Amino acid sequence: NIQIPIPPLKEQEQIVSYLDELFLNIKALKENYKTQIKDYEELKKSLLKKAFEGRL
Repeated sequence: NIQIPIPPLKEQEQIVSYLDELFLNIKALKENYKTQIKDYEELKKSLLKKAFEGRL
């Protein structure tokens, strides 16, 4: 038999709250990175188009 210590309910709630906040921050960062990648891809296409048209 292995006993696993379980923190008090109040501490469990604090842990869950902290993890929920981290999850929301990670989700926001992920969306931000997706937007940046999309913007960079559009910039790359634009620059390549201008380069091939000789407008750079």
